Amino acid sequence: MLKRPEIAAAEFAKAVETGPTAVIPHDAKLFGAAADNGQMIAEIEANGKTAEIFADLASELAGRAHLRKPRRGVLDPLIARLGRRWR
Repeated sequence: MLKRPEIAAAEFAKAVETGPTAVIPHDAKLFGAAADNGQMIAEIEANGKTAEIFADLASELAGRAHLRKPRRGVLDPLIARLGRRWR
């Protein structure tokens, strides 16, 4: 893909008088594959950074917090049991 002139995020933000909610890097291979196959970015690369940015942007625009499953620690079951005993 030929290089095209690009406006810097800071320059664009200054022009529209607001900061960017998300900056999505252009990946010609990823976007091309999605367009050619008629698929969403998350279907092509589910765990990729670009899919995560789109999910975060959608959550922000919808006014909802992006729910991520918290990691469970080794001591979580023990702490949960102790918490029940103290109630």
